[in-house]
Amino acid sequence: MGGRLEGMINAPISEMAAVRFVGWYQKDAGYIDNVPGTRSFCAAVDDGNGGLTCGPGGISVNNSAFVKKNFNDAEIYGGRAALKVDLDDNWTVTPTVLYQKQKSNGTFSQDPRVGDLQTQRFYPDARTDKFIQAALTIEGKVGNFDVTYAGAYLDRKAYQINDYTDYAEAYDALYADYGGLAGYFYIQDNAGNTIDPRQFIIGTDHFRKLSQELRVSSPQDERFRVVAGLFYQRQSNRIFQDYQIPGLGDDVSVNGRPGTLWLTLQKRVDRDYAAFGEASFDITPTITLTGGGRYYKFDNSLIGFFGFGRNPGNGFEDSPPNAAGSNRTGVAQCFTTAGERLYDRDTDSYSSSRQLLPAAVPGGPCTNLADYVDGQLVPRRTKDSGFTHRLNLTWKPNDDLMLYGTWSRGFRPGGINRRSTIAPYDADFLTNYEVGFKSTLADGMVRFNAAIYQQEWKRFQFSFLGENSFTEIHNGPNARIRGIEADVNIRPTQGLTIAAAASYTDAKTKNNLCAIDDPTYQCTDAGNSIAADKGTRLPVTPKFNGNATVRYQFPVGPGEMHLQSVIAHRSSATPDIRVATANALGRIEGSTTVDFALGFEWSRYSFELFLQNAFDERAQLARYSNCGQCDGRPQVLVSQPQTVGARLGAKF
Repeated sequence: MGGRLEGMINAPISEMAAVRFVGWYQKDAGYIDNVPGTRSFCAAVDDGNGGLTCGPGGISVNNSAFVKKNFNDAEIYGGRAALKVDLDDNWTVTPTVLYQKQKSNGTFSQDPRVGDLQTQRFYPDARTDKFIQAALTIEGKVGNFDVTYAGAYLDRKAYQINDYTDYAEAYDALYADYGGLAGYFYIQDNAGNTIDPRQFIIGTDHFRKLSQELRVSSPQDERFRVVAGLFYQRQSNRIFQDYQIPGLGDDVSVNGRPGTLWLTLQKRVDRDYAAFGEASFDITPTITLTGGGRYYKFDNSLIGFFGFGRNPGNGFEDSPPNAAGSNRTGVAQCFTTAGERLYDRDTDSYSSSRQLLPAAVPGGPCTNLADYVDGQLVPRRTKDSGFTHRLNLTWKPNDDLMLYGTWSRGFRPGGINRRSTIAPYDADFLTNYEVGFKSTLADGMVRFNAAIYQQEWKRFQFSFLGENSFTEIHNGPNARIRGIEADVNIRPTQGLTIAAAASYTDAKTKNNLCAIDDPTYQCTDAGNSIAADKGTRLPVTPKFNGNATVRYQFPVGPGEMHLQSVIAHRSSATPDIRVATANALGRIEGSTTVDFALGFEWSRYSFELFLQNAFDERAQLARYSNCGQCDGRPQVLVSQPQTVGARLGAKF
């Protein structure tokens, strides 16, 4: 069971000012069951050749303490307050503040190997996300020019805990030839006993964002019109991810954090600057040409720590166990006071320094994601500048028809990968060519709009779970997207409305996607291979999307009743651009859902009964794995199952 309560009040303060208060509370019912299950992990035994292998007598665990029906419930509440003041006939000030908190439990995906709307989780899953945002808008006139200032500040904190048993299971199998996790990662307590290797992650994010924009517009009723402005934005995030194994020994924990196998603790700062302008000119009373451009500059940085721990006193010997057998991440790669990596200091005898520099982000053991400059650690940075544009031509031969063509270009800024050995990713660019029309026909009874477009996507950014299941962002090849979309709204009789929309998208790569980045897209270097051939369809987006709504309103007694039905269909899609991974995860299946509603409005009151997903379709929204090695256990994010409810509203 779930529900929602919301309300809004508008109240005048004076002839020049008014306030608005909005509040809401929502409880979403769960529909995924966490059902009983077990997992077994290897025992490290002698392979007879002086090494270890996976043998019997390991550890088996169950999730009986966490079994629960409908465990993915959620609760959301918040409010918004706005004040609008007319300083005089020309100037208006509108400050607002918005607060929201969301708490959710469980996961919203099902495990097809377990059952319908079922999964198996072995540690708690929960998330809390709260934010407050203050904003200020000032609107006015200087002469006959409109001036608008818009500024906002966001402070958002998120906390989550997630089960990572799938990760432990996959890596136990991956290292089976070395004795599994027990033999390779030394998952032991301080007494040297093998322990339960299941993991869970505690993660927090602290986002802050400040944005400001100043915009000036000339009179919009003139034949020649301009808009120009400046934009600035600064975003930051303190990233904390603590992968814990209860009882893990100090020697294989991150230094200073017993029980932590892996730690990510980083500070990210993104800065964006822009100057923009647009001009429109009415060539004739029916033809308008609009051209605009935007000069942009971004400066993004990242600094901090990621990886395993290390006992710097014993080198890289196996006894005592050390840093889960890894020297490519974590403390082993932290900077010393001599500006070298600690592991380099151990392997190259010319250095005299073993002392680590202090952690750049408080709470970490040291710093391995940074640049060493003049004796100091500074954030790794990527920055660039450029220009994007838009050119649009419209023709209105009459009041009921408008035809247009658009040539525009947009971009996403580049950034720093959270793994220091992965190169920064560059900005990607999308150039759009589009023609279309908007029309009103049959004396206003029909509205029909359509467009056809082609987009050229240059070196698109894509992310995936890489080594150690650590997210990496890379620039892929170029892609070409072609599509057509249309929508229609018809009123055939009084009270009856039929609306429909559909789109077809043909999106393919124009070059090979290489397993290892290759600017030539040939993938022929040693150790490289083709992850997706030229002509591979882009993932996630289905070829066809369509929906239709039929609504009939008619008088009943003192009020009006309505009947409504909505049908939505989408075709299938692949879940990943990499072909092997997509095949392992399986296709995102196509689906068709149907909703019904029956309502009545009378005076100040409204009432509606609704049936969503009437035929209980398992519409798949995404398919994914919980770790980079977990493709054999895909998770399927599905739409909410059949839901029955009622809505009641009143105005005073």
